[in-house]
Amino acid sequence: MLLSLHLLAAIVWIGSSVMVEVMVSRARAAGNGAHLTGVLEDWAWMGSRVFPAAAVVMLVTGLLMVADVEGYEIGDPWISVGMGVLVVLILLGAGYTGPRAAKLVGSMEADGYEASTTQAALTRVRTAARVELGLFALVVIDMAVKPGL
Repeated sequence: MLLSLHLLAAIVWIGSSVMVEVMVSRARAAGNGAHLTGVLEDWAWMGSRVFPAAAVVMLVTGLLMVADVEGYEIGDPWISVGMGVLVVLILLGAGYTGPRAAKLVGSMEADGYEASTTQAALTRVRTAARVELGLFALVVIDMAVKPGL
């Protein structure tokens, strides 16, 4: 049961993150500022509700599985790497990407989609989001391969 919850939380978090990136890419490619603003509003909403909830479920179920499964130790390389990257993802999302996505909505409404400051801010937020996706991939590979086990 713990593993199922852990995997479902990972699917929600990673899948939602990929979907947001796809939606932002499509809206930006179309040059549709109003649509992009709506996507960013949804991203900010998810970043304050969906992503943190999934992160907490992943962290708690991961720790409970380590405590419950004989032979798993928090010091195992694959577990410590996975937990460490999960903490980095939580901090990056809560401390940078989420707040910047929310702030970007205000910037777009105040300065417009075409403003150079808006475009620069959008590029920075998307870069951070892509770093997060890369870190997600690292965790998935780490959990699947279980180096050191």
